Amino acid sequence: MHIEEQRWAPLSSSVTPASGGNHPVPEGVGREFGLPGPYGANELPVAIGNSAGQSPPAGRYFLHLARSFTEFASYSFFDSAEVVNFAGGWLYGPTVGEEKPGRPIDLTHSYQGQQLSPTLVAYSMISVANSGPAARKWWWSAGPDGATAAQLTDVINGKAWSAGKFKKDNIKKKLVALSRNKLDGTFRFILNEWKGEAWWWGHGASIANITSVIKGEAGADFRKDGIEKRLVLLKRHAPGNWTFIMVPRDGLGWAWYPKIQLDQLISKAQANKHRVIASSPWALPDPQLGSIHETLEDPVSAVTVQNT
Repeated sequence: MHIEEQRWAPLSSSVTPASGGNHPVPEGVGREFGLPGPYGANELPVAIGNSAGQSPPAGRYFLHLARSFTEFASYSFFDSAEVVNFAGGWLYGPTVGEEKPGRPIDLTHSYQGQQLSPTLVAYSMISVANSGPAARKWWWSAGPDGATAAQLTDVINGKAWSAGKFKKDNIKKKLVALSRNKLDGTFRFILNEWKGEAWWWGHGASIANITSVIKGEAGADFRKDGIEKRLVLLKRHAPGNWTFIMVPRDGLGWAWYPKIQLDQLISKAQANKHRVIASSPWALPDPQLGSIHETLEDPVSAVTVQNT
Protein backbone atom coordinates (compact mmCIF):
# COMPACT_ATOMS: atom_id res chain seq x y z
CA MET A 1 0.00 0.00 0.00
CA HIS A 2 1.35 3.43 -0.94
CA ILE A 3 1.93 5.83 1.94
CA GLU A 4 -0.77 8.24 0.73
CA GLU A 5 -3.44 5.61 1.42
CA GLN A 6 -1.75 3.96 4.40
CA ARG A 7 -1.57 7.16 6.44
CA TRP A 8 -5.39 7.40 6.35
CA ALA A 9 -6.08 3.72 7.06
CA PRO A 10 -5.90 1.40 10.09
CA LEU A 11 -2.61 -0.44 10.47
CA SER A 12 -2.36 -4.19 10.14
CA SER A 13 -3.18 -6.03 13.37
CA SER A 14 0.20 -7.74 13.07
CA VAL A 15 2.02 -4.44 13.49
CA THR A 16 3.72 -3.94 16.85
CA PRO A 17 5.97 -1.05 17.89
CA ALA A 18 9.68 -1.63 17.45
CA SER A 19 11.69 -1.93 20.64
CA GLY A 20 12.48 1.49 22.00
CA GLY A 21 10.30 3.26 19.44
CA ASN A 22 7.31 5.47 20.11
CA HIS A 23 5.25 4.23 17.18
CA PRO A 24 2.66 3.63 16.23
CA VAL A 25 1.35 5.29 19.37
CA PRO A 26 -2.44 5.51 19.14
CA GLU A 27 -2.40 9.27 18.78
CA GLY A 28 0.18 9.14 16.00
CA VAL A 29 1.42 12.62 16.86
CA GLY A 30 5.10 13.48 16.91
CA ARG A 31 6.51 16.89 17.74
CA GLU A 32 9.58 18.72 16.55
CA PHE A 33 10.72 22.16 17.63
CA GLY A 34 13.11 24.30 15.64
CA LEU A 35 14.27 23.83 12.09
CA PRO A 36 12.92 21.22 9.68
CA GLY A 37 15.15 18.29 8.92
CA PRO A 38 15.60 14.58 9.67
CA TYR A 39 12.70 13.52 11.84
CA GLY A 40 13.87 10.35 13.49
CA ALA A 41 15.46 7.10 12.37
CA ASN A 42 12.34 5.05 13.13
CA GLU A 43 9.68 7.58 12.11
CA LEU A 44 8.25 8.73 8.80
CA PRO A 45 6.37 12.06 8.80
CA VAL A 46 3.23 11.58 6.71
CA ALA A 47 1.19 14.75 7.37
CA ILE A 48 1.75 18.27 8.67
CA GLY A 49 -0.27 19.20 11.74
CA ASN A 50 1.17 22.64 12.50
CA SER A 51 3.77 24.44 10.43
CA ALA A 52 4.84 26.97 13.06
CA GLY A 53 8.54 26.74 13.78
CA GLN A 54 9.05 29.13 16.68
CA SER A 55 10.18 28.12 20.16
CA PRO A 56 7.79 26.45 22.65
CA PRO A 57 4.91 26.73 23.27
CA ALA A 58 4.78 27.27 19.52
CA GLY A 59 6.27 24.46 17.49
CA ARG A 60 6.12 22.25 14.49
CA TYR A 61 4.40 18.90 14.76
CA PHE A 62 3.72 16.11 12.30
CA LEU A 63 1.60 13.02 12.14
CA HIS A 64 3.87 10.05 11.64
CA LEU A 65 4.10 6.29 11.18
CA ALA A 66 6.89 3.87 11.88
CA ARG A 67 9.01 3.78 8.73
CA SER A 68 9.45 0.01 9.08
CA PHE A 69 5.67 -0.47 8.64
CA THR A 70 5.56 1.45 5.33
CA GLU A 71 6.67 0.99 1.75
CA PHE A 72 9.92 2.71 2.76
CA ALA A 73 11.04 0.00 5.19
CA SER A 74 13.89 -1.03 2.87
CA TYR A 75 14.99 2.54 2.15
CA SER A 76 17.73 4.24 4.14
CA PHE A 77 16.58 6.80 6.66
CA PHE A 78 18.08 9.73 4.75
CA ASP A 79 16.53 8.60 1.46
CA SER A 80 12.98 8.02 2.71
CA ALA A 81 11.46 11.42 3.57
CA GLU A 82 12.19 15.10 3.96
CA VAL A 83 10.36 18.14 5.36
CA VAL A 84 10.92 21.54 3.79
CA ASN A 85 9.60 25.10 3.97
CA PHE A 86 9.41 27.29 0.88
CA ALA A 87 7.93 30.60 -0.23
CA GLY A 88 5.03 31.05 -2.62
CA GLY A 89 6.04 31.31 -6.27
CA TRP A 90 9.18 29.17 -5.88
CA LEU A 91 9.15 26.26 -8.29
CA TYR A 92 10.46 23.54 -6.02
CA GLY A 93 11.34 20.07 -7.27
CA PRO A 94 10.79 17.53 -4.46
CA THR A 95 13.90 15.54 -3.58
CA VAL A 96 15.10 13.44 -0.66
CA GLY A 97 18.51 12.49 0.59
CA GLU A 98 21.25 13.71 -1.72
CA GLU A 99 18.98 15.20 -4.38
CA LYS A 100 17.29 11.91 -5.22
CA PRO A 101 13.83 11.91 -6.88
CA GLY A 102 11.00 12.56 -4.48
CA ARG A 103 7.27 13.18 -4.57
CA PRO A 104 5.25 15.45 -2.27
CA ILE A 105 2.61 13.80 -0.08
CA ASP A 106 1.44 16.75 2.02
CA LEU A 107 1.58 20.52 1.93
CA THR A 108 -0.01 23.36 3.84
CA HIS A 109 -0.09 27.13 3.70
CA SER A 110 1.81 28.79 6.52
CA TYR A 111 0.88 32.16 8.00
CA GLN A 112 3.64 32.94 10.45
CA GLY A 113 4.14 36.33 12.06
CA GLN A 114 4.72 38.39 8.93
CA GLN A 115 2.66 40.48 6.55
CA LEU A 116 2.09 38.41 3.43
CA SER A 117 0.25 38.98 0.20
CA PRO A 118 -1.93 36.16 -1.13
CA THR A 119 0.77 35.24 -3.67
CA LEU A 120 3.65 35.27 -1.17
CA VAL A 121 2.25 32.93 1.46
CA ALA A 122 4.86 30.40 2.61
CA TYR A 123 4.35 26.63 2.59
CA SER A 124 5.49 23.57 4.45
CA MET A 125 5.77 20.29 2.55
CA ILE A 126 6.66 16.65 3.14
CA SER A 127 8.26 14.70 0.31
CA VAL A 128 9.08 10.99 0.17
CA ALA A 129 11.27 8.89 -2.10
CA ASN A 130 9.86 8.34 -5.56
CA SER A 131 12.23 5.74 -6.92
CA GLY A 132 12.32 1.97 -6.75
CA PRO A 133 9.27 -0.03 -5.62
CA ALA A 134 7.64 2.98 -3.93
CA ALA A 135 7.50 5.12 -7.09
CA ARG A 136 4.15 6.29 -8.47
CA LYS A 137 2.70 8.99 -10.73
CA TRP A 138 2.04 12.35 -9.09
CA TRP A 139 1.23 15.96 -9.91
CA TRP A 140 1.11 19.14 -7.86
CA SER A 141 0.51 22.88 -8.09
CA ALA A 142 4.13 24.03 -8.15
CA GLY A 143 3.72 27.31 -10.04
CA PRO A 144 3.22 30.82 -8.66
CA ASP A 145 -0.57 30.71 -9.03
CA GLY A 146 -3.06 28.92 -6.85
CA ALA A 147 -6.00 27.22 -8.55
CA THR A 148 -9.66 28.09 -8.39
CA ALA A 149 -12.07 25.24 -7.63
CA ALA A 150 -12.99 25.07 -11.34
CA GLN A 151 -9.34 24.90 -12.39
CA LEU A 152 -8.60 22.20 -9.84
CA THR A 153 -11.60 20.20 -11.07
CA ASP A 154 -10.29 20.47 -14.63
CA VAL A 155 -6.87 19.15 -13.58
CA ILE A 156 -8.47 16.27 -11.65
CA ASN A 157 -10.36 15.33 -14.82
CA GLY A 158 -7.25 15.42 -17.02
CA LYS A 159 -7.98 18.79 -18.63
CA ALA A 160 -5.58 21.68 -19.15
CA TRP A 161 -4.88 24.53 -16.74
CA SER A 162 -2.43 26.76 -18.56
CA ALA A 163 -1.53 29.08 -15.66
CA GLY A 164 -0.62 26.05 -13.57
CA LYS A 165 1.36 24.50 -16.47
CA PHE A 166 -0.97 21.49 -16.69
CA LYS A 167 -1.51 20.16 -20.18
CA LYS A 168 -4.51 18.09 -21.20
CA ASP A 169 -3.56 14.45 -20.60
CA ASN A 170 -6.98 12.79 -20.07
CA ILE A 171 -5.59 11.08 -16.94
CA LYS A 172 -8.10 10.98 -14.09
CA LYS A 173 -6.53 11.97 -10.79
CA LYS A 174 -7.38 12.06 -7.10
CA LEU A 175 -6.46 14.50 -4.36
CA VAL A 176 -4.04 13.29 -1.69
CA ALA A 177 -3.32 16.72 -0.19
CA LEU A 178 -5.18 20.01 -0.35
CA SER A 179 -4.63 23.44 1.20
CA ARG A 180 -6.78 26.49 0.58
CA ASN A 181 -5.21 29.94 0.82
CA LYS A 182 -7.08 31.73 3.62
CA LEU A 183 -6.24 35.11 2.06
CA ASP A 184 -7.48 34.66 -1.52
CA GLY A 185 -9.34 31.32 -1.51
CA THR A 186 -7.20 29.56 -4.13
CA PHE A 187 -5.98 25.98 -3.75
CA ARG A 188 -2.61 24.25 -3.62
CA PHE A 189 -2.81 20.51 -4.15
CA ILE A 190 -1.09 17.18 -4.67
CA LEU A 191 -2.57 14.50 -6.92
CA ASN A 192 -1.99 10.81 -7.64
CA GLU A 193 -3.38 8.81 -10.54
CA TRP A 194 -6.95 7.66 -9.91
CA LYS A 195 -7.40 3.88 -10.07
CA GLY A 196 -11.19 3.77 -9.76
CA GLU A 197 -11.49 4.00 -5.97
CA ALA A 198 -14.28 6.15 -4.46
CA TRP A 199 -13.39 9.52 -3.00
CA TRP A 200 -14.96 12.96 -2.63
CA TRP A 201 -13.84 16.51 -1.98
CA GLY A 202 -15.60 19.75 -1.22
CA HIS A 203 -15.11 23.35 -0.19
CA GLY A 204 -17.22 26.18 1.20
CA ALA A 205 -19.17 23.61 3.22
CA SER A 206 -20.85 24.13 6.57
CA ILE A 207 -20.64 21.59 9.38
CA ALA A 208 -24.28 20.67 8.62
CA ASN A 209 -23.39 20.08 4.95
CA ILE A 210 -20.46 17.85 5.90
CA THR A 211 -22.57 15.89 8.37
CA SER A 212 -25.16 15.18 5.67
CA VAL A 213 -22.55 14.07 3.13
CA ILE A 214 -20.92 11.76 5.68
CA LYS A 215 -24.28 10.04 6.14
CA GLY A 216 -24.77 9.65 2.40
CA GLU A 217 -27.51 12.26 2.36
CA ALA A 218 -27.83 15.33 0.12
CA GLY A 219 -25.82 18.33 1.22
CA ALA A 220 -24.66 21.46 -0.62
CA ASP A 221 -23.63 20.25 -4.11
CA PHE A 222 -23.74 16.57 -3.13
CA ARG A 223 -26.65 14.35 -4.08
CA LYS A 224 -27.97 11.60 -1.82
CA ASP A 225 -26.03 8.40 -2.59
CA GLY A 226 -26.55 6.28 0.54
CA ILE A 227 -22.78 5.77 0.96
CA GLU A 228 -21.40 6.26 4.46
CA LYS A 229 -18.18 8.21 4.30
CA ARG A 230 -15.39 9.31 6.60
CA LEU A 231 -13.26 12.41 6.50
CA VAL A 232 -9.54 12.14 5.86
CA LEU A 233 -8.91 15.90 5.62
CA LEU A 234 -10.73 18.79 7.30
CA LYS A 235 -9.54 22.41 7.15
CA ARG A 236 -11.31 25.59 8.21
CA HIS A 237 -11.18 28.32 5.58
CA ALA A 238 -13.46 30.93 7.17
CA PRO A 239 -16.30 30.99 9.71
CA GLY A 240 -18.78 28.30 8.60
CA ASN A 241 -16.61 27.47 5.59
CA TRP A 242 -14.70 24.18 5.43
CA THR A 243 -12.59 22.26 2.93
CA PHE A 244 -12.56 18.46 3.06
CA ILE A 245 -11.64 15.13 1.46
CA MET A 246 -13.65 11.95 2.15
CA VAL A 247 -13.36 8.23 1.40
CA PRO A 248 -15.88 5.41 2.01
CA ARG A 249 -16.22 4.54 5.69
CA ASP A 250 -16.18 0.77 5.05
CA GLY A 251 -17.36 0.10 8.61
CA LEU A 252 -14.29 1.60 10.25
CA GLY A 253 -14.32 3.40 13.57
CA TRP A 254 -13.43 7.05 13.21
CA ALA A 255 -14.16 10.49 14.64
CA TRP A 256 -13.90 14.11 13.60
CA TYR A 257 -13.47 17.28 15.60
CA PRO A 258 -14.08 20.70 13.99
CA LYS A 259 -12.55 22.42 17.04
CA ILE A 260 -10.57 20.72 19.81
CA GLN A 261 -7.45 21.35 21.90
CA LEU A 262 -4.48 19.22 20.89
CA ASP A 263 -4.09 17.61 24.33
CA GLN A 264 -7.80 16.71 24.34
CA LEU A 265 -7.48 15.28 20.84
CA ILE A 266 -4.62 13.03 21.91
CA SER A 267 -6.54 11.88 25.01
CA LYS A 268 -9.63 11.03 22.94
CA ALA A 269 -7.55 9.19 20.34
CA GLN A 270 -5.88 7.11 23.05
CA ALA A 271 -9.20 6.36 24.74
CA ASN A 272 -10.77 5.26 21.45
CA LYS A 273 -7.63 3.39 20.28
CA HIS A 274 -7.55 5.72 17.31
CA ARG A 275 -4.72 7.39 15.41
CA VAL A 276 -4.83 11.04 14.35
CA ILE A 277 -4.74 11.16 10.54
CA ALA A 278 -5.45 14.86 9.94
CA SER A 279 -4.93 17.98 12.01
CA SER A 280 -4.85 21.66 11.02
CA PRO A 281 -5.01 25.01 12.86
CA TRP A 282 -8.53 26.17 13.62
CA ALA A 283 -7.42 29.82 13.83
CA LEU A 284 -7.80 32.19 10.89
CA PRO A 285 -5.30 34.81 9.67
CA ASP A 286 -5.27 38.22 11.31
CA PRO A 287 -7.07 40.50 8.80
CA GLN A 288 -4.43 43.21 9.26
CA LEU A 289 -1.28 41.10 9.14
CA GLY A 290 -2.41 38.12 7.09
CA SER A 291 -0.73 35.85 9.63
CA ILE A 292 -1.56 33.23 12.24
CA HIS A 293 0.52 32.80 15.36
CA GLU A 294 0.24 29.03 15.65
CA THR A 295 1.05 27.39 18.97
CA LEU A 296 0.55 23.93 20.39
CA GLU A 297 -1.96 25.44 22.83
CA ASP A 298 -4.35 26.64 20.10
CA PRO A 299 -7.38 24.57 18.98
CA VAL A 300 -7.18 22.40 15.88
CA SER A 301 -9.55 20.71 13.45
CA ALA A 302 -8.85 17.00 13.33
CA VAL A 303 -9.83 13.52 12.17
CA THR A 304 -8.99 10.14 13.73
CA VAL A 305 -9.40 6.51 12.63
CA GLN A 306 -9.11 3.21 14.44
CA ASN A 307 -5.42 2.44 14.80
CA THR A 308 -5.59 -1.25 13.84
